[in-house]
Amino acid sequence: MPVKKRKTKQSFRYFNYLVIEQNNSIFFYRRRNKDIWKNLFEFPLIETTTDTDIAQLIQTKEWLNLFGKQPVVITNAFPPVKHVLSHHIIMARFIHVSLHKSVKISCNFIKWNKHEPLKIPVSRIIEKHIDNVTSINPISTNQ
Repeated sequence: MPVKKRKTKQSFRYFNYLVIEQNNSIFFYRRRNKDIWKNLFEFPLIETTTDTDIAQLIQTKEWLNLFGKQPVVITNAFPPVKHVLSHHIIMARFIHVSLHKSVKISCNFIKWNKHEPLKIPVSRIIEKHIDNVTSINPISTNQ
C-alpha cells in the first residue's frame, strides 16, 4: 500500500521590502544567509513577526539603523503579496522610499539605474515586483 507522506508544515513570514530610490538608482544588497536565496540580490528587508503597518515599521530598530533621523519620503506602499514556498508562506509588502540626493545610508548596497535592464540575479518575488510595478495599484500613504 502507498504510504502517505506528511505534509510539510508551512509557517508565515512577513517581509517588508524597502525599494529605496535616490537619483534614478535603486538600492540592492546581496543575501549572505545560508538559504535558497543565498547570493541573490534583493531590496533592503525588514522582517517582522506579524503583519505590520508603516507607522509601526518606521519605529523599528532596522528602519532606524538604515535611515537614522534623516528625512525620507514614502512614495508608495503596495498591498502584501502572498508567495508560497514548500515550507513558508511569505507575505511580502513593497514600500517605495525616496531619498534626497544628500541623504547617506550606511549599509553596503549596490545601485541599479532603473532605466537600464536589470543584470543581477534576484529572487522570483523581487523579479515579479519589478516587472509588475507599474501595473499594481499602489496604496497611497500620507506619511
